[in-house]
Amino acid sequence: MNWYKRAAIVLLAPLALVACSSEGGSTHEESESASPFVSSVSAAAPAEEGTCATEFDVPALLEAMPEEFAGLAHDPTYDAGEPDGWGRFYQADGLQFMVNSSYLDEKETDPCPQDNEQAARDVRSFIAEDYQRQERESGEEVKPFEDLDFTEGGRYFACAKHPEADLRQFFCVTTVGNAEVINYMFRHSMGDAKDVEDMKSASKELAAIIDSVA
Repeated sequence: MNWYKRAAIVLLAPLALVACSSEGGSTHEESESASPFVSSVSAAAPAEEGTCATEFDVPALLEAMPEEFAGLAHDPTYDAGEPDGWGRFYQADGLQFMVNSSYLDEKETDPCPQDNEQAARDVRSFIAEDYQRQERESGEEVKPFEDLDFTEGGRYFACAKHPEADLRQFFCVTTVGNAEVINYMFRHSMGDAKDVEDMKSASKELAAIIDSVA
């Protein structure tokens, strides 16, 4: 995935949270403001078939994604991308997740990694650094990310989270073969312990979906 897509996904979640919590005509206004990010999405092409020891079917994972994830309903309004690089958006009552998958990009990590856990950490670093770059360029406060690593559903996740705050960005990366799958949570924080608990639960659910395709 190139940085254009990363920017689309990372910046989409805060816009969407504002949109779903707005009233009257402002909801339409915020939805329109999100559309340029959606239209700019592009994805890395998969490595040539047979190049990687393990190859993953990113479009098949999109087909396997349910209409409800982490207890939240699918909202296609903020979906993004194409089958080879996509984001699927879920929300309800101010809680939001976006699952994003694409083929690994050499700008982030080895596109055919020998060590998938290291690849996940590489992608995590890329996302966090790119997010902070965007904050600097827009004149916003540059918020630190705290790394968090765990295994759920037999799958390793490299995560990063903003400090506990009213609005919090929290994401986890796992890689499978030549692909990455990223789970973004953006919501009003319920406290660090609860935020981590809910992310682990969502990651376990996501691991089962990935394994059904892998």
